[in-house]
Amino acid sequence: MLLRLPPRLVLRLDAICDASLAIFLLASTWDALFEFLGLPVPKPALYAQLLGATLVGLAIVEWLVADPTLASAKSRAASHSGARSPRR
Repeated sequence: MLLRLPPRLVLRLDAICDASLAIFLLASTWDALFEFLGLPVPKPALYAQLLGATLVGLAIVEWLVADPTLASAKSRAASHSGARSPRR
């Protein structure tokens, strides 16, 4: 039996997962955390922090996409940014 979840809930859950992983990666300079969890410390930590910052942005975008009040604005933006018919 398949569990069918609404797309908004899936996007929100994914945004929460991305944000939690982003917080963990942004703390990559905290060596004691990685040693406590038994994980290798990322060297250099800058790359892990860049990935964490990218995941924060992705989590924000996913959270905003799941908002039903912005549906009309998102559809308008998608229609304007999509393929336009060439002028003849």
